Amino acid sequence: PRSTGELLAEFSDFGPDIRRLLSCIAAPSLWRIHALSPPLETFVRGRVALLGDAAHAMLPHLGAGVGQGIEDVYVLVRLLSHPQTSLSNVDHVLRAYDAVRRERANAVHEASTRAGEIYDRLGPSGDSKEGMESDISGLLYWIWDHDCKVDVESAIQHLKSGRVFH
Repeated sequence: PRSTGELLAEFSDFGPDIRRLLSCIAAPSLWRIHALSPPLETFVRGRVALLGDAAHAMLPHLGAGVGQGIEDVYVLVRLLSHPQTSLSNVDHVLRAYDAVRRERANAVHEASTRAGEIYDRLGPSGDSKEGMESDISGLLYWIWDHDCKVDVESAIQHLKSGRVFH
C-alpha cells in the first residue's frame, strides 16, 4: 500500500488532468511486473510440455500474453488429437509443438519488452513523439495477423519429414 501523496509525487511532471484522475485513487498500491527472462530454450522435456505463462511469461505491454497461451493450446490440442498421435510418438509430437511455438512466442515476448521500453521513452529513436511513433509502428500487426492453422500444418509437416507421421 502507498499513499495518494506518494503516487502524485511520482507523476508530478504530468498534466493536471492526469494528476486529477490519479488523486481519485483512494488506496493506491505499488506492484511489480514479472516476466520470464531470458526466454526458455525449449518448452518441452520428454513427455512434459509447457504452455502459456509457464513457457513464456511476458510483460503486458502488447496485451498479447494470453493470446500466446491460447495459440499454444490450439496447436497442442490439434497435434495431440491428430489420428496419428499415439503414446509411442507423443514425445516427437511435443517436440514438433515446441518447434513451431517457441520461436513465435519468444518473439512476442521480446516485442512486448521492447514496447515497454518505448512506452517508458527508452526506445531506439528516443523520447520524442515522432520517435516513439516510429519505434512502435508495425509492432502489433504481425502478432494479430497470425494463423495458428499454419503452425499446426508446419508441425505436421515436421512430423512427416521425420517419418513420425505418414
